[in-house]
Amino acid sequence: MLTTFLLIIVFFGLALSAWRFLDHQADRAAMHRLMSMQPVQPARFDPGMTSDLPEPARRYFLYTIKPGKPLYRVAKISMSGRFGMGTRTRPGYLQMTATQILAMPAGFIWKMRARRGLMTISGSDSECWTRFWLMGLLPVARMGGNPDHIRSAFGRYVAEAVFWTPAATLRRVSLRISVIRRIPPAHARRSGEPLWYGSIFSVFCGGRDRGAFQMRTAISILCAAMLAACAVHHPPANHASLF
Repeated sequence: MLTTFLLIIVFFGLALSAWRFLDHQADRAAMHRLMSMQPVQPARFDPGMTSDLPEPARRYFLYTIKPGKPLYRVAKISMSGRFGMGTRTRPGYLQMTATQILAMPAGFIWKMRARRGLMTISGSDSECWTRFWLMGLLPVARMGGNPDHIRSAFGRYVAEAVFWTPAATLRRVSLRISVIRRIPPAHARRSGEPLWYGSIFSVFCGGRDRGAFQMRTAISILCAAMLAACAVHHPPANHASLF
């Protein structure tokens, strides 16, 4: 009886290890697929590329991309920090490292590992799945592959692309930018820092890049002149590289 019980435990341990190995393989395949979408010889930015855009969007692109710079559309973002697993008063932080490949509109993958003492949590998010493991052996979250997950993930990486890879949102057949409303300086937020003010505009992605799936994401951003006026001097928490 004891031998049978031990064999069952070993069998399930091996099965879970194999399952986790397949998740790692899927993560690596997704990263490779997204990184391969980086153009080898991308076009270089010409301010004239923004001439047909709404004025707030034009100022944004003129601020975020220097003339003559290559228009890389894929970013690899390395992160380190703390991952909270508790409440606001007792967050129960774990030390975390993560890597994200962002390739709008194709997708993204965020692969993380967090540790506190002997406890570890690892896993990944992508446009297709959310998978997390405890101690590398116990699956604690597994979801994805449904319309709600797709919409949530799409909204996330479109919004992130506006900041990390603005070139990915420039001059796309499947992307339209329109002004929703302007925020006058008199109503801007003041916090002891320089003045923040701007416009809110929407980004609409659909058509060929997403097949029949279309989604409107309203993104409140600080455009070029606004960012120039209120340059924040806090060091970035993440490091992004365009490879």
